[in-house]
Amino acid sequence: MKYIKTIWIHGEKKYPFEIYSELDDGCNEIRKVEIFSDGTVGYAEDNISHGKTRLGEVPVPSLQEINSDPQFKAEEITREYFLKKWEECVGNK
Repeated sequence: MKYIKTIWIHGEKKYPFEIYSELDDGCNEIRKVEIFSDGTVGYAEDNISHGKTRLGEVPVPSLQEINSDPQFKAEEITREYFLKKWEECVGNK
């Protein structure tokens, strides 16, 4: 498993500015949390989603590829960090 945090720098309220993803060994999303500038939170896992958030249908690119676009700043995070953010945003929903 791999965990990443991505900051998306843009001015659109309809898109998230902060994205947390749990990835399998093939870089496919297993769980994702998206945070929007108005405080709205979306999440997805398996066949469950909340808000506009959906799991990606193709593998997530490498951090190097993501960061080659100046509107994105992505980094690997720990499992514990991801789980803490998941619990904060999703809880027992």
